[in-house]
Formats: sequence, C-alpha cells, structure tokens
Amino acid sequence: MSDNPDSGDHNDRLLPDSNKPTEKSMGEKVSTVFRNVLQTRTDNIKDWFMNYGIKSSVGVLCWLFGSMGMSVLWIFIGAFSVLYSIEKFHKKRKITEMFKTVTEDKSKLVEAVKQLHMENSSSLPSWIYYPDVEKVEWINRIIRQLWPSIQGYVKDILSEQVGPSIRSSSGLLGGFKFTDMDLGNIPPQLVGVKVYDEHQTRSDEIVLDMQLVYASQCNIGVSVNYLNAGLCDLDFRALMRVEMSPLLSKSPFIGAVAVSFVHDPKIDFNLTNLANMFDIPGFDSLLRGAIRDSVRGIMVYPEKYVLKLVPDVDISYLKFPLPDGVLRVHVIKAKHLMAKDTKLFGPNKSDPYVIVQVGRNFKHRTAVVAEDVNPEWNETFDVIIEDIWHSTINISLYDEDILNTDDSLGTASLAVRSVYQRGVVEEWINLTQVKKGSILMKFEWFELAHEASNLDKAIKIAEHKENTNSSLLSIYVDKACHLPEKIKDCLSSNVQLKITVPCRKDPFKTKLTEFSNPIWEERFLSPIQNPKIDQIKFEVIEVLMDEVCSRLFDCCINFKQFDLFYLSNNERERSNSLKKPHRQ
Repeated sequence: MSDNPDSGDHNDRLLPDSNKPTEKSMGEKVSTVFRNVLQTRTDNIKDWFMNYGIKSSVGVLCWLFGSMGMSVLWIFIGAFSVLYSIEKFHKKRKITEMFKTVTEDKSKLVEAVKQLHMENSSSLPSWIYYPDVEKVEWINRIIRQLWPSIQGYVKDILSEQVGPSIRSSSGLLGGFKFTDMDLGNIPPQLVGVKVYDEHQTRSDEIVLDMQLVYASQCNIGVSVNYLNAGLCDLDFRALMRVEMSPLLSKSPFIGAVAVSFVHDPKIDFNLTNLANMFDIPGFDSLLRGAIRDSVRGIMVYPEKYVLKLVPDVDISYLKFPLPDGVLRVHVIKAKHLMAKDTKLFGPNKSDPYVIVQVGRNFKHRTAVVAEDVNPEWNETFDVIIEDIWHSTINISLYDEDILNTDDSLGTASLAVRSVYQRGVVEEWINLTQVKKGSILMKFEWFELAHEASNLDKAIKIAEHKENTNSSLLSIYVDKACHLPEKIKDCLSSNVQLKITVPCRKDPFKTKLTEFSNPIWEERFLSPIQNPKIDQIKFEVIEVLMDEVCSRLFDCCINFKQFDLFYLSNNERERSNSLKKPHRQ
C-alpha cells in the first residue's frame, strides 16, 4: 500500500481505459462505409418495389387479363388483399419495434403510446399528457352501478331546464318538447380528474376538474308542433368543474356543490325519423344550435348548477363569484388595410369598422370610417372579465357595404391572461386571413379594489374617456316578502323585479316568478361611472301576459349605501392579485 495519496490516481492514468473504443483501421472504416451504402441502396430498392413494383405488376396483370378477354375482378380482389396484408404487416412490425424499445427503456412508454394514438387519429385521455391528472376507474365503476338511478335525475334536468330554454330560443321551436327519453345502458365516463391543491384554491373550498365523455346509444324522442323526430347516437365531451364550498366543521362537512363546464361542451348527435318541418333546410341546424345554446346557458361557466347540501347555507358566492377584474379596451387606429371598394376615379378604398368580442357575452362595434384604409377610431370601453384564463379577445375588421355582405378586412386575437400578466399592452397587431393590414390596440387591466381611498383616483381616470367607469356594482337579488295583495284583475300574474341603473340603456329584469313565493336568486353586474352622484331604482311589478299589470313597490337608493368595488390599475394591487390563487 503506497503512502502517496496520489499514487493511485497516477497508476490509473497509466492503465489503458477499457471503456474507450479502440481505434479502427482504414480497412475497417472503408468496410463499414461500404456496408452502410449497400444497406441504404437495398432499403431504397425495397421501398421502391413496395411502392411501385407491386402496383405496376397489378397493372400489367390487369392489362393481360383484359387483352385475353378475361374478368379482372379477381385480380383487383387479390391485389387489394396483398396490399392490405402488407400494410397490416408494416403496422404490426412497427408496434413490435415500439414495444421492444419500451421494454428496453420504460421511460419511453408514454411517448410510444402518444405516437401510436396520433398515427391512428384517436384521442388520448388527459392523464397521459398531464401528470397532475389522475385516472379514476374506480369512480367509473361507481357511476356504472348508479346509472339507473342517475337517469331519472338527468331526465328531470332535460325536461325542466333544457326544454324551456330550447323553446325560448326561437319562434320555430316554441312547441318543442321531449316525448320520450331512453338514455341507454352505457353510462358517462370520467377519463381524468384533477384536484387543485391549496395554493390554487381558497381555504374553504375543494375544486376538481373532470374530463367527461358520454358516447351513448340513447334514444330520445322530440316533438315540435306535433312533428316528431328521434335523437340518437349522442356524443358528449366536456371539461366539468366541481366546486365544493363552504367547508363545514360538522356533517356533511360541505355546504353546497356547484357543477359547471369550463368550456362549451362538444355535442353531436343524429336525428332519425325526420319528416315535414325537420326536412326544411336549416331547421336541423337550428335545432342543434338551440340544444347547444341551452346547455351553454345553464351550465357553461360562469353559469353553474348548484346543489345545496345544508338548507341554511349561503350559496351566493359559490353560485355568483366576483369577476376577476375589468379589461379596458382602446381601439385606436389601423393602417394599410385592404381596399375592397373599387372606384372608377381615384384609388380604391374601404369603409372599415371593428367588432371586438370578449368571451361569449360581450360584443362591441365601432363607428364606420368612410373611404379610408388608414382609419382612426379612438374608442374606449370596459369589459367585465369573469374568467381570466379561458377568455380571448377576438378582433374582426370589416368593410361596410350597403347592398352586399360586409367584406372581411382581417382578424386578430389575444388571450386576456397576457394582458392580466403584463398590466398594460399597447401594440400593433398584424391581421390574419388577409394579405396586409394591422391595427393599433391598447388594453389595460383593472383589479377590483375594496378600499374607498381608490375611488377618487378611479373617478378621475374615468372622466378622461367616454364609456369608461370607476366602479363595479354587483347586485344579488335573493327574494321578496310582504308584498301588497294582488288586485282582482291580476289573479294569475307573476312577479318581476326591474332594476334601473344609470348609464345603462335597458334596465335589468329578473325572471318571472310566482307571486306567492317570489324567489329569484340572480346576480347582475354593472360598471358605474360616478357612484357619488348616481342612484339606482328598484321596481317590483306584476306581469300578466307580458304586460305590466301593476307596480307593487319601488324605491331609489344612493350608491353610497352599497358595497362597491373600485377599479384600480395600481401596480401594488396587480402584484397582490398575481399572488392570488387562480385555476388555469
């Protein structure tokens, strides 16, 4: 044993490294290159023969059989069988090689499965792509056993909520109803579940996202004005969000459950036994659109279906959460737009205007600038944002034509979350679907601040621009009680609450409800320009056959008596908001 601590290292350096590859001679290198070239040429010849040789041989055989006056049907059958067998062999060989690779390296399993599904044009469950999404086959087994009992509940929702929504969507569907409902024996399946952790939720809630797939051989009968049809082969796919709140310290430990769809669900089905009105062009699409819109209006976020588990729990925050904030949009100007109007004298021009759509419910159209391919609008407006992470700003430019359909001058889009993260975005955006053109837009993000000290600053900012606001008013209408007695002429009337807010063209109106038990449970949001001087007016009216029968109650209340939220673009407020839990 050597006393020199470095002697071992020295001896190691003197020993040959067995891991290093030995140097090849010139002859071996030439031989390797020759084998590679030969293998490449052989593979090319094989590929050529597989792609062209067999096809050419089939063609020659068909020509020979045809020249001899014999039928070529058997040649086609044989050729198809050969080609199918070769294709199947290649697929099987590829799968075998894929599994061999996975066996050698198990870390490549997910990538192999992804590639296999992509080649077969089939979709994968989300737990393959996202590690935080879990496979929950045990829940599907429970749903399978509960499905006969769940069917009755689903039928009630279709009859009591979806049916009336479809009838109100169009005059042609006024007599729509479900005549028979057989949802089949195949239950819905959950292909992935994600549970949000405590960093992404509040302390008094549990939130889950579930990928729901329902491909059923159902048979649902529908009728419109005594004309019958059948709805079958239903394919329903959606990302369903389940929120459990508030959390309680006693049984059942959860106050209520809210269910909603994060995006518009994919709904497809076939119509059978079509006759009369259902054969009219466009009526089939009208019915499909009405069904999709009714589902969207009932359960697509921010709409929710809330189930109370504890009778006296307050579900207003669960059913109507506060918006994430307010987006201020500035449509400034555009340049180098396409000239769609041909002029006999002078250069061609366009009459451009802009349509800005945010989410499903907001759409704003600017004024038309006549005969200008470099127009300026300088319009500003506020948009209430319910969901930062899934909202998109869609910008469409058109050339106004009096006699013809307006021509498109290009489109652009921007995710709301990018404005939220940056605070202020002002930039030229290139238009797509056209050869040239761009538009200058400015976006500002405003948080909902509760401190009254922000009010004066918010009012001062709003005064500089038309159609801008300083505050946001949230009105939750629960119920009415101790109303005056009905008058004799209105014995069968319903009750409605009308809310008149300044700077709004039309008043808010609740749904019609029975006089004996007027419960609305609705929420209305309204931006306010100056809450210091404005008032809000409430009216409870009786309605009979769409006409006002009498006014039971009315009052005016100053805004200072309400709990307002003020719009703040303060950097500190935005920084605090970025630290809040958000579910993407």
